[in-house]
Amino acid sequence: MTREILSLEGLWDFYLENKDYKGKIHVPSIIQAEFPELKDYYGTFYYRRIFNIPKDWLKSKILLRFSAVDYYSEIWINGKFVGEHEGGFLPFYFSINEFLKSEENEILVKVVDANTDKRKFFEFSQDEIPHGKAHDVWYGNISGIWQKVYLEKVETPYIEKVKVFPNVDEKSAKIEIFIKELEERCGLNLKITDPLGRNFYKEVEVNSEREIVEFEFPEIILWEVETPNLYNLEVKVFKGSSLKDIYKTEFGMRKIEVRNGEIYLNNKPIYIFGALDQDFYPEKIYIPKSSEEIKDRFQKAKEMGLNLLRIHVKVPLPEYLYWADHIGILIWEELPYWENLTEKAKERAKETLVGMIERDFNHPSVIIWGIINESWGIDLSIRENREWLKEMYEFVREFDSTRLVVDNSPCIPNFHIKTDIEDFHFYTSIPDHSKKWEDFVNGFSKRDFWSYSPYGDAEKGNKPLVISEFGNWGLYNIPENFKFHIPQYMESVPPWDIRKRFYSWKLDEVFGSFDEFIKETQRHEFLSLKYEIETIRKHPSIKGYVITEFTDVFWESNGLLDPWGNPKIFYENLKWLNNPNFISLSSYKPNWYSGEKINISLEGYLVVPAEKLVVRFEDSEKVFEKRLENCKLNQWQNLGEFLLDLPEVKSITKKRLFLYLRNDKGEELAKNFYDFYIFPKEDVRKKTEKLRVRKYLAEEDKSFLSQGGNLLVLASDEYSLGFLREEKGWQIVSRKKDLYHGDWMNNFNFYRKEKFLSGLDLPNPWDFSFSSLIPENLIIGIDPKDSKNILAGTFYGWIMLLGGYLLEISYGRGKLVITTLSFRDFLDPLTVWLWNRIIQELS
Repeated sequence: MTREILSLEGLWDFYLENKDYKGKIHVPSIIQAEFPELKDYYGTFYYRRIFNIPKDWLKSKILLRFSAVDYYSEIWINGKFVGEHEGGFLPFYFSINEFLKSEENEILVKVVDANTDKRKFFEFSQDEIPHGKAHDVWYGNISGIWQKVYLEKVETPYIEKVKVFPNVDEKSAKIEIFIKELEERCGLNLKITDPLGRNFYKEVEVNSEREIVEFEFPEIILWEVETPNLYNLEVKVFKGSSLKDIYKTEFGMRKIEVRNGEIYLNNKPIYIFGALDQDFYPEKIYIPKSSEEIKDRFQKAKEMGLNLLRIHVKVPLPEYLYWADHIGILIWEELPYWENLTEKAKERAKETLVGMIERDFNHPSVIIWGIINESWGIDLSIRENREWLKEMYEFVREFDSTRLVVDNSPCIPNFHIKTDIEDFHFYTSIPDHSKKWEDFVNGFSKRDFWSYSPYGDAEKGNKPLVISEFGNWGLYNIPENFKFHIPQYMESVPPWDIRKRFYSWKLDEVFGSFDEFIKETQRHEFLSLKYEIETIRKHPSIKGYVITEFTDVFWESNGLLDPWGNPKIFYENLKWLNNPNFISLSSYKPNWYSGEKINISLEGYLVVPAEKLVVRFEDSEKVFEKRLENCKLNQWQNLGEFLLDLPEVKSITKKRLFLYLRNDKGEELAKNFYDFYIFPKEDVRKKTEKLRVRKYLAEEDKSFLSQGGNLLVLASDEYSLGFLREEKGWQIVSRKKDLYHGDWMNNFNFYRKEKFLSGLDLPNPWDFSFSSLIPENLIIGIDPKDSKNILAGTFYGWIMLLGGYLLEISYGRGKLVITTLSFRDFLDPLTVWLWNRIIQELS
C-alpha cells in the first residue's frame, strides 16, 4: 500500500474581507502578485473551491496538507470548522475524514495577514511575527496560500517523519522514525541505497511511536560540494503481513564542524565562497516560475565559483533545498525576523526555528542555522534579550548537533553573544572608501573583538572569521513596465523611471546609450568586488566571505545575476575571483608617468601545486615569466618580483596587465588583471594674474567675474558657495550624511568628456585611477537643465541624489569653476593633469 496524492492546486474562488468576489486565483500563488491592486493589502481574505474524493479513498485515512500559508489560516470543509494554523512559512495538516461527503465537497480557507495595526490585528500584529523581508521597508508584503495544497490518502499506522543522523567518523547513520496512530506492534523494513546502488537492510519490530534504528557501512561515500552524493532511505510499515505505508527520503553522509579557527567539511578545511540569496522572483515574488528556475540559478552559482548561499531571513521552498542537495551548494538558513522581541515574538521565533529544523533536517546542504540578522527584532543593549539570544543558540545547538549555529549575524553597532562562526557585515563605496574597507578587513582579521558583546557576557573563542555581507551595486536593464513595491524614500524617484532621469541629466552624453550605461555600472560593480575580495584573501585568518548578493531584487541592484537570474557582464570572470587558488599584486597604484619603471611584487594562495607564473599585457606581450619552485600550499605567500618598464606615450594610455598561475599541463589555476594608466610627463602649472583661487565665494567676486575675471573655488563646506546659494539654490553636503556616503546604495562617479576634460579617456563610472581626487563633499540642488555645467559628479543607485564635484559656469564675462575635488596629491599624474587643465582653461 503506498500513499496517494490528490492535488488541490489550480483555480479557486477568491474573496476579500467583506466577501466581495475578486474572481479566480491560482493556488499556490501570492495575492500581491496575482492582483497588483492588492500589492499593499493587509487584512482578511477567503479561498473557496469544490473537490471530489475518489470513492475508494473513504475507507482510508485522508489528510489535508498545506505546505505554507501566510499568515494565519482557518479551514472549513462543507461548512464545518476543521482547524487553524499560525505561521507563514511551514507545513501543516489535518485529518479530515469526519468532514467529508462521498460526492462533492467544499473547502473554504480564511487567511489573515496582519500589519502593525494592533487595534485591528491584536492577536498577531506584524511587529511580533516572523515575516522577514516580506515587509513594506523592503520588498513588500506577501500573503496567501503560496505553497502546495493537496489531499493525501494513508493507511494506519503511518510514518509522520524520519530524521537521519549521519556519522562520518563512525561510518554509520542513526535513523529516527516517528509513527502516527500506532495501536499495536508493527514491523518496519528499512532499506538504504548508497550512491553506487548498493543496498543495506534492517527489519525491526516496534510498539512505540518513536523508534531508532542504526546502520553501519563498510565504507561511506561522502556528500561533498564537488560530488554531492546522496543516499536513499525507504521505510516500510507492516501490520502483520499487510503493507501499510512507505516513506522515502534522501540524506547525505556529511559532517560540518569548526575547530582552531577553521570550518571543516568532512574533516577537511573549507573556504566559504558565498552569496546572500534573498530568494525573491520578479513575477511571483516568493515563487519561481518552476523548479527548473532554481536549478538553473544554482548551476550558475557553481559556474561563478560559489559554494554557499546564505538564504536571507526566509524559509526556502523545499525545492530550493532539493536542488542544493543535488547540485552541491552549501546553505546557511536563517530565521525570518520580526520587529519587537515580546514574549509572543519569542514563542513564535522558537516555534518557527524548530519547524525549519524539523522540515529540513535531512538536507545535507544545510550546514548553518542563523537566529538573528543585524539585531533586527532584538535590542541587544537589554541584558534579558542578550540572555535570550544565548539560550536560543544553546537550544538550537542541542536540538540539531549536526550543524553550526550563528546567534546574530552582526554589523556596526551590534554583535555576537555566543556563536560557532564569528561573522560580520560591512559595506563601502569603492573606490571612494577603499581605505575604510582595508581598515575593516585588517582589524577583523586580527580579531579586534568589536564583533562581540561589549557588556562582558560574550563567550569568545577561536571561531572561524567570515565576512558575511559586503557588496556593490551594478544596475540591471529594468523594463519600464516592471513595477514593484519600493521603500518610501524611493517613491519620488522610482527605479522604472530611470531612463527619464538618464536623459534629463544628459547622461547619454557621458555614457553613450542607456544600454552602455547599464553595462558600465556592472563593470564598476565587478571592479569593486575584485578589490574587496583581493583585500580579504590577503588575510588568511579570514575563512570565507558572503557577497551581497546572489541576484538583484526589484529595486536592490547589487546582485551577481539580475532579478531573472541572467548573468551580468562580469559573469565569466567570477570563477577566477571565487577561486581557492589566487594571485594578486602585493600593492597597486594605477596612475604612472610615461617611461617609468615599476617594481611589481606578486603574491597568492595555492591549494594545489603550480608550475609557472606568467605576466603579460592584454595585447599578448609577455613581460615576465617564472618557474615556481618550493611553493607552499594553503598559505599566503610571495610569488615573485620583477621590474616593469612602462612605454613612452604622448597621450593617456591604458595598459591591462594579466597575471596567471599555471600547472605543469599549462592549465590555468589562477588569474587576475590590473589596469595601469600612463600619462605624458608634465609639471604642475601655476595660476596667472587673471585667475583668482578661493576657498569661499565673496560678494566682491561678483564684479571681478562680471568684468571678465576667472575664478576657481576649491569648495570645502556649505559657505564656500557664497552668493550662489541664494542665486542658484545650490548647497554643499558632506558625503558622510545619510545616503550620500554611498556605502550601501552605491554612488557612481562620472565626468563629461567636454571642455577642458575632452582629452581625458578614463572609465565612467570612475575606477581607482580617480582615487586621489575623490571628495568628501558634494554640490546639490542643481537643476537638470543645468546638467551640462556638471563636468564631474556622482549619483546614487537608480540616478538618485545627483550632484556635482566639478562645475563650470559663465558669470558675466568671466568663468567660474567650483570644485569639491581633492587636489592634495600632486604626485598623482591624474591630479596634475586635471589641475593643469583647469588652470589652462581659466588662464
